[in-house]
Amino acid sequence: MLVDAGRRRRTSRAGSWHWFRSATFGALPLVALATLGILCAAWTAAPAEAQTPQPVPKCVTFPNNVLLSLAVCCAHSLQSSGSCRAYDAKDEYVILKDHDDKKPAAYLIIPTVAIPDIGSSKIFDAPFVDFWEYGWQQAGKWVGVPQGTKGVPPDRLALAINSQGSISQHQLHIHLACIRPDVAKVLAAYDQDIGFDPAKPLSLRLPPHQNEYAVVKDKCLTGTDSPFKIVSRIDDAGNNMANQSVAVSAAKTAGVFYVMDTSGAAASAEELLDQGNTCTK
Repeated sequence: MLVDAGRRRRTSRAGSWHWFRSATFGALPLVALATLGILCAAWTAAPAEAQTPQPVPKCVTFPNNVLLSLAVCCAHSLQSSGSCRAYDAKDEYVILKDHDDKKPAAYLIIPTVAIPDIGSSKIFDAPFVDFWEYGWQQAGKWVGVPQGTKGVPPDRLALAINSQGSISQHQLHIHLACIRPDVAKVLAAYDQDIGFDPAKPLSLRLPPHQNEYAVVKDKCLTGTDSPFKIVSRIDDAGNNMANQSVAVSAAKTAGVFYVMDTSGAAASAEELLDQGNTCTK
């Protein structure tokens, strides 16, 4: 179930009720029911003495792991910085606005359980193997929205995950933004040469740094067609997934995607994204 974090909900766990509060407002203090008097009686028909005050949930802080801390806080609707956009309890992810001032159009999809990076074997398990599809759906809702638009067209969207050695926060996260226009131009120029077979990727040097990428097409972003699994079949990359860095963007043909993989200890496919103000134009 996906819920916007800006709404206030409650959900039952093990028979007790927990409040899901707005990410943009502080939690209201809980006061002993005995002091509520007539106001409490107006809220509920049950006798005040029959009710038990519930403890205020706490945001869990994970030392040296800001992203996991933010994800867990978002899941409990206790994140007060305003970065929390949505929480999906079933598929165990949150959508956060990237805090970097240089990335006004960028968002992140982050699991709400500890998964350190792309090198984890959990990326091949449900629901995490399908995070590219969830990320793509959510990017369509959020990328471009802060500037007052209705989001950018699907052919502008792009996702990227960086290699283990190029990240400072070791909690799995996929960047949601736009594809760089110069990258899109190269991909379009070679569209006819890019096939669907991961065993036969097309090698392309892509802007802005002309790093080499293995590029294939994909018709689906879930299950066996998840970019995680596609990349694992490119040149035996699955033997060293920690060094892989992957980007996904839309091809010219509707329903077809480009999967771009580059390898190296410090590989960063995030370089292919446009995360600035031009992403919304």
